[in-house]
Amino acid sequence: MRESGEDRLASGTQRLRTWRLILGGAVWVLLCLILLAYNHYPGRLALQVGEKSPRDVRSFRTVKYIDPDETQRLKEEAAERQEPVYSRVPTALTDAKNDLHRAFDLLETSSQDLSAAALKEAFPEVSQSSLSWFLSADQDTRQSVREGAVGLLEKAMERPIRDISETLAQARKELREAASREFRSRSAVELVGGALSGAVRPNRRLDAEATASRRQEAMAEVKGVERPLQAGDIVVLKGERVTHHHLAMLRALGLTSPWAAGGWSKSASLVLLVLLGVAFLGISARQFAPTTYQNIGHLVLLGLVICVTIFAFNLFLLPLPNLSMFFLPASTLIIAVLLSPHLAFAAAVVQSLLVGLAAGGSLTLTLPTLGSCMVALAAANHIWPPSRLVRASAQLAIANFFLSAAAGVLADVSWGELARNAGMAFGYGACAPLLALGAIFLLQRPFDITSHVRLLELSNPKEPLLQRLQAEAPGTYYSSMIVANLAEAAAQSIGADSLLVRVGAVHHDIGKLRRPGLFVENQFLLGTENAHARLSPYLSALVILAHVRDGVELARRYGLPRVIQDIIEEHHGTTLVSYFYHQARSRQSGPAPQEGQYRYEGRRPRSKESAIIMLADAVQAAAKSLSHPNSEKMESLVEAIVNERQRDGQLQDSELTFRDLSMLKESFTRSLQGLHLHTRMEYPSFMRILGEDASANTELPEKTSERSRSQTRSPERHAG
Repeated sequence: MRESGEDRLASGTQRLRTWRLILGGAVWVLLCLILLAYNHYPGRLALQVGEKSPRDVRSFRTVKYIDPDETQRLKEEAAERQEPVYSRVPTALTDAKNDLHRAFDLLETSSQDLSAAALKEAFPEVSQSSLSWFLSADQDTRQSVREGAVGLLEKAMERPIRDISETLAQARKELREAASREFRSRSAVELVGGALSGAVRPNRRLDAEATASRRQEAMAEVKGVERPLQAGDIVVLKGERVTHHHLAMLRALGLTSPWAAGGWSKSASLVLLVLLGVAFLGISARQFAPTTYQNIGHLVLLGLVICVTIFAFNLFLLPLPNLSMFFLPASTLIIAVLLSPHLAFAAAVVQSLLVGLAAGGSLTLTLPTLGSCMVALAAANHIWPPSRLVRASAQLAIANFFLSAAAGVLADVSWGELARNAGMAFGYGACAPLLALGAIFLLQRPFDITSHVRLLELSNPKEPLLQRLQAEAPGTYYSSMIVANLAEAAAQSIGADSLLVRVGAVHHDIGKLRRPGLFVENQFLLGTENAHARLSPYLSALVILAHVRDGVELARRYGLPRVIQDIIEEHHGTTLVSYFYHQARSRQSGPAPQEGQYRYEGRRPRSKESAIIMLADAVQAAAKSLSHPNSEKMESLVEAIVNERQRDGQLQDSELTFRDLSMLKESFTRSLQGLHLHTRMEYPSFMRILGEDASANTELPEKTSERSRSQTRSPERHAG
């Protein structure tokens, strides 16, 4: 029953999260639509032909627009120049020959029963004498006349005969002339000419659809007639009736409303585009930025950055349309640094499309803006420290200059406006990283985000907490730096966040600042004695266990990011302080001590980075205890420690794979070998100068080393 209840709770939590995402997406869509609609009030004009303009409108920039009247006139002329399309009539010749044969058959069959009126109807253009001549002729003559008429018909209909009266009349005339050349008898000429005139027909019929298509193609090939519209020119006066010419100028300036131009279809298209944009961002977050997708606060930040960017762009659209090359690259940098570069790419695409839509569907604004965002994304890792910020600003400024210039050439603007826009874009690119950096510092704390900018700041040795560690617990500080080097190299080997690992490792033992003299690495430098010799194993264990809790409290007091606090809390997991536990068991004659009293109360590592620091801390501490280290010992030591942590269940929540563990072992072994197995050169000249005194003094490091090894085998070494 308990498991069933947990399942129901998990299911309910998942449903609640789903509904929150749906509600958040709906609010996001609504905000985007409102911000896009802002363009129409009052800066936009939702006008139609015939309406009166509510105010004077002047051009706020130099553009070229298509003259609709002149363009339409040229299209009509092009259409009129196109010849009609006629299609072939495949049965025309057969039908004509059949009619011709029926006419002759009418004369030859029961000719005595035919009245003069019937013959006149069949041969309206043939005289009675010519008909009588044919009827009185012998069979060979009749057959010769018939065959001659068929031949003339076939020859005539080889040429195109269109179904227009002029063409058909011309064909009949030519047939009569051909008959006069073919036959000598006047009666035969008249008879054959009349029969052919009745039989011939058009073999080409007008194809209205193909003709219309040809004319449409001709009209489509006509390029629009461009007219210049200078900045400051009057577009339409208040109270003036709007014409197609006015709308063309307003459209070129991006001042027409999508709703006015297309009604509900345009509105539906706008809603669909926004929905697709939000869906694309959601899919990108789920696929490439799961941490952001699972964090409502991060999603709110994403929506906030995008909405504020669009609002700021809309606010300055009319006076400064290419200001998108300032706001959108800054937005891309903010999202890339605070959330995810993959998500920043998706956001850049969506924002560029929405900005283009806000500017009336202008590709000359969308494409340069998108290109600027891509350059900003490439420079996302170069906005801190300040020396690198200058480089990022320079890159973005140069890219903006050329992108704006290219857009100006494509838009065919004047050279003066092109230079002005390119210069402004250069300035926007130089300032965008500064805006992004300020926003990053402003947003990362309220949304509990640890950006690389913040991590680089925390890695500075002059950071107050690290300065305290150097001054009050120098041994702990130097030990932490070694752990940081080991962990950073290991993180790089498996593709984890190496900067986060380094900063976390440097801070992981700050809890030792509470009682620095009770930890062995500080005793020699601070000149203190081993206090654990006077304490019971349980009290010694309490001191060591407390440094995790003390570290978390100190991290909160100094405002360290939550992810660093988690690393401090998890860097020992729930491991056992085995030295004091076994010491207590050996000294206690009564019941065995409870193992739970000697285990850390922290959480097991929940991320790869936290687990790497746990392992690096363990192998670094253990490597110091090796009396005569060599490659085999180092490799065996690392293998044993990693396997022990794995068997103890400390790594089960860390998402580390077996492949990751194998690569971590190799990295730790390689780093430890470089740290402990190097040799030093002897300097004979130096030894000659020192002579015997130098030989005597060489015993001091050996004695010191022996005392150090003795201390590393003492109880307080387990504090690390």
